[in-house]
Amino acid sequence: MASLATDYNVTAQTLIDLQTKITAYSGAVGKPALAKSSKQAAGVTLESALANVDKVLVEKLDKHVQRIRTSQHTFFETYTAARSIVGHPGGRSKAKPDGNGNGGTPSNN
Repeated sequence: MASLATDYNVTAQTLIDLQTKITAYSGAVGKPALAKSSKQAAGVTLESALANVDKVLVEKLDKHVQRIRTSQHTFFETYTAARSIVGHPGGRSKAKPDGNGNGGTPSNN
């Protein structure tokens, strides 16, 4: 260390400062990739959760609503209209009820 101080005019404090900056830089280098990975994982998790909700709606709730189709016609029509996805910008197909208690076919309406 004495050689560095005399030969290159580097002090112990200079080395400490440099190491602090190297450590800070090293910690920051991986952050964009980590943030991207985290967002991607969150998207996959959200997509899976939405698929589960869609499955419950199609397989359970839509079938129950079919039972009151004639007795609660206004509610049925409102529910069916609310289940229609119009102009979904993500382009993801959504199954719409087909009126027979089935999930129907995917649609991009």
